This record gives sequence, C-alpha cells and structure tokens, in this order.
Amino acid sequence: MRAENLRILLADDHHMVREALTPYVQRVGAGVNVLHAGSFAQAHEQARRNAPLDMIILDLKMPGMDGLMGLRQMRAEFPNTPIVILSGSDDPEDVAESIRLGANGFIPKTMVGAALVTALKLVLDGERFVPAENRFGELGPSSRPRHESASRGHDVIGQLTPRQRAVLAELVEGYSNKEIAKRLAIEEITVKVHLQRVYKRLAVANRTQAVRRAMELGVKPR
Repeated sequence: MRAENLRILLADDHHMVREALTPYVQRVGAGVNVLHAGSFAQAHEQARRNAPLDMIILDLKMPGMDGLMGLRQMRAEFPNTPIVILSGSDDPEDVAESIRLGANGFIPKTMVGAALVTALKLVLDGERFVPAENRFGELGPSSRPRHESASRGHDVIGQLTPRQRAVLAELVEGYSNKEIAKRLAIEEITVKVHLQRVYKRLAVANRTQAVRRAMELGVKPR
C-alpha cells in the first residue's frame, strides 16, 4: 500500500457523517486528501475528475445509488480502484451482493475509531473486509454455524499468552513494531518474537493477514 499522499473519495449524503468519518479516513496514511461528495452523481463526477483515486467510499443509501447500481457503474469505470460500501446496517444480503458486484469492503457506520482505520488499511493492502459476523457467508450461504466459528476463535485467541494478545491488539490498532514496543514498554525485538509466535498460532504469514484473521476471531481495537 502506498501510505503517503493518498486521495480518497468519501461519498455520503449526510454532511455530519462525512465530517465525523473524515479524521479516521485521514489516519490510513500520511497526507491523505479526502474528497467529499453528497450524492452518487457528485461522487461519479469527482471520481472522473480526480482519477486515479486510491479508494472510493460509497454510502449505500445516498441519492443516486439506485440500490447497488452505483457500485456496479463505479466498478465498471474504475476497475482497479478499491471501492468500499458504507452502510447504516450490516444486512447479510447487502454485504454479499456488494462483494459479488466488486466491492472490496463493506463497513457499517457503527464502526468507528481504530477499527474503521484498520478496515480501510486492509482494503488498501489488497484485502477484502466485511463485518466479522458476515465473513463465513460473504460469498453465499455457509454450512458452518456461527456459534462454531465463535467457539473456535475463542480457542485460538485463548491459546495466546497475555502478552501475545496485547501485542496482537496493538497490531489491530495499526501500530508499528516500534510503536507497540513503546506502548507496552518492551523491546522492539521482543515484539517481533511475539508476532512470529502469533503468526504461527493464527496460521498466517504477515501483518496484514494477522490483522484480518484477528478481526475475524473477534479481536477488537482497544
């Protein structure tokens, strides 16, 4: 992910929502320029005028979206731009259809703070993000019951040491190894050792995968 001088379009018909979300969107990188739009027509115009953008965030219910036709149109015109759907709910059908039509992420408006920042960073890193409760059904019905996934997640996290869980929580917050070391008052090399063990326990290969897996298992930013 290019973490500097990003240009991100935030489209929502409520001015207060845009103002509330902008500081979090700006935290995904250094010098982020957030462009605003209050309707799909405005978003479409902004996207064309400022292409290529690093990310497009579209409110599902804003004027002009026409269900998910707006997403379909944006995806067709900007095939290489990450697109995130923003919604007042996390209805499984909306999530599944958004992903099917090419959205890289689906974020409920109830998600704020570090969790929102982390979700956007995951999308910028090439990952797909959907609410944790929708993960097993994001591409269609799943035979895996939710209580089973929650139980397994609890077991995996429970196998981590308290310090490993603390390091993982800081990772989900989006902090670097150096920042984690400072926040937990430990050496940076110790952070690296803890993360290696966390990666092994979560069966992942890198930070991005670890954050995604942790959020799937219910680890919340502190």
